[in-house]
Amino acid sequence: PLLALKVASTLDGKLTLPVGQGRAITGPEAQAYVHRLRRLFPAIAVSADTALADNPRLTARDGDGETCPIRFVLDRHFKTAGRTGLNLFQDAHRSRTIVVGLGSAAKKSDLAWYEAEGVKVWSLVGDEDSFLKVWAERCAQEKLAGVLIEAGPRLASALLAAGSADYLYAFVAPRTGDLEAPSWHEGVTLPPGGLRTSLVGADALYQGALR
Repeated sequence: PLLALKVASTLDGKLTLPVGQGRAITGPEAQAYVHRLRRLFPAIAVSADTALADNPRLTARDGDGETCPIRFVLDRHFKTAGRTGLNLFQDAHRSRTIVVGLGSAAKKSDLAWYEAEGVKVWSLVGDEDSFLKVWAERCAQEKLAGVLIEAGPRLASALLAAGSADYLYAFVAPRTGDLEAPSWHEGVTLPPGGLRTSLVGADALYQGALR
């Protein structure tokens, strides 16, 4: 599948703001753009860390109503098991949520909990190093043409370092982030001159193929 990485970043590459400045880094125009993007992809993915920290819905919400793609939670060790308060596990679209983890980390009690909640599970073979590759291969087997990955800093860096991301949507707001937070592209060289730049409200959007 086409794996498209999407981040909403500050000028200094941070995906979180200083304490007291809220969670939304970009403005309403960029947020509306993301909802339009979500309608273009058959699936959306977040990490377990993002699911737990932000409690997203991962639906496309605009003037045409709400639609729900397949929603992946990339959770290698199934640490979201038992988290009943997550929107992805309790809303009307929970049957379209798939938790993806390592088969070696799967406990019968965790798998039973997801099943009771009406949430699907993919227990993958392999290890930490092959996890993203094996997940992408399973997506291809399921005939998913593309996945929009709304990544936190660790997942974004891992995708870029492994060369797994095919396309990038990087929204950059004219503000600085949490100094203690990691950068989403730490130690990774992006393709020079290969990204198109446009303005979306007050924010910049850098987009283009990564390979």
